[in-house]
Amino acid sequence: MERPNKRRKLESFERPISPPPRKSRDPNIVPSPTVGTKDTSEKNTAKATSSSDIPRKSAFRLTTISDLDDASNIDTISIQDILGDPLLKEVWLFDYLFNLDFCMSQFDRDALVQVKIVHGNWKTESPMRQHLEEASKKFDNVEIICAYMPEPFGTHHSKMMVLFRHDGFAQVVVHTANLIPFDCENMTQGVWLSPLLPGLKDDGRDEEGEEHALGTGERFKVDLLRYLKQYGRKTKELVTQLEAFDFAAIRAAFIASAPTKEMLNESSTSDYTAFGWPGLKQVLKTINKASKADDTVVMQVSSIATLNEKWIDNFNEVLHTQTKQASLGIKSKTRLVWPTVEDVRLSLNGYESGGSIHLKGTSKAQKKQIISLRSMMYRWSGSSVPPASSSASTTGNAMRSLAAPHIKTFIRYSQDFGNIRWALLSSANLSTQAWGALPDKEGRVRICSWEVGVMIWPKLFETEDESLDMVPVFGQDGLDGDDSSPKSIPLRIPYDLPLQRYTQDDEPWCTTEAHSEPDHNGMAWPAR
Repeated sequence: MERPNKRRKLESFERPISPPPRKSRDPNIVPSPTVGTKDTSEKNTAKATSSSDIPRKSAFRLTTISDLDDASNIDTISIQDILGDPLLKEVWLFDYLFNLDFCMSQFDRDALVQVKIVHGNWKTESPMRQHLEEASKKFDNVEIICAYMPEPFGTHHSKMMVLFRHDGFAQVVVHTANLIPFDCENMTQGVWLSPLLPGLKDDGRDEEGEEHALGTGERFKVDLLRYLKQYGRKTKELVTQLEAFDFAAIRAAFIASAPTKEMLNESSTSDYTAFGWPGLKQVLKTINKASKADDTVVMQVSSIATLNEKWIDNFNEVLHTQTKQASLGIKSKTRLVWPTVEDVRLSLNGYESGGSIHLKGTSKAQKKQIISLRSMMYRWSGSSVPPASSSASTTGNAMRSLAAPHIKTFIRYSQDFGNIRWALLSSANLSTQAWGALPDKEGRVRICSWEVGVMIWPKLFETEDESLDMVPVFGQDGLDGDDSSPKSIPLRIPYDLPLQRYTQDDEPWCTTEAHSEPDHNGMAWPAR
């Protein structure tokens, strides 16, 4: 049902006044603000200062899956949980795809929220742009903003929300879903929510060029504002608003991409984090010192572009930055979680889910790439029971095998998968457009697309007296048992462990390949 732009009467007048009926809200949706300070004993990384900074719940959340039961949706979060807060007064939504009627239906029915939609459909004749602009005419409180798109092959792929509230707080949300019903109902998606951010006291502003440690809220703010300034005057209002907020409660690094050319010799600066893979390398160079040579990096994405071997090798080296490991052994320590044809066929939406999972296998180069990647590939739908040949001792059922993946995660595990060295939730898939090309002769890295991501690691939450581990959890956001004196930080994993390597009969999902065996909806998949 379409939402009218004006109401004759507030529906809340017809409700009992005390107490008004409201849906029970997850207390973890908006964490209480806790102000922390950066560690002064180390120059380049943040550290918590008290046990109150140690999270009891996973910083990365999974979205609610409509067609799964309650037991499979413990601690999950929906778009409506985020946007339905009656205290919201202004929201900026950054994304690739929008269904405006769906977006507006997620807000509290009695809250007239000012909504800014930031998209990348720069062509005036684009059907998606025309649809957005036409749909917005029904809403007096919606403004459509087209991002700066200088690269013909780039996309506005970022998935982020900036929320301003009537109680004076702001919040930043980084996620992986297009704001359309299909993405938000039965596809596995991830969400990171910042704590509530209070206003700065006495309208204090950060000094330009001031150095802040990676992982601190102050550095997060620097990098977020640098990203937003790339939009030019279109986000000037947003930048000005955010400058007045205190980000100190955040413990994470903001890793983004924007259409630009990053100079490699400038990406080593400690003032800000570079865009694309140079920025990822910059962060990992600082935090990867605790990593070991027998660690494994697991990439899990929903799209793989046609890439040459040099780019793949370079990206692998970036993921293993500062690891004491021979370059020749890096590829064997990297795994790629990618759904098989059966994973897609048996998913809740059947083959239709595969329309959102992109890998081409038509050209000679594409076929060669699939052969090369296959040795790294592991199924999306795994098993919580380890095979006899598995060296991993950590097992877990993520309860997402039937919800095809649109989430993107990059995680470094210990050898037995029992500890996590670092974890990145991002909108970025595997492509040169998202992460940047190889450097040219002048050392410039060309980046075409807009992307946003958040990285966390256990040292961010350590106290002066005690070190912490980050450990995988499954089916819930917290640890089992008493967590009154936590020794570990939970991180919810979207796939089962141990990972299941492709068998000889497994076929990686390719959008371009036809499949005649029907899914549970009785549909086949035509080649595209």
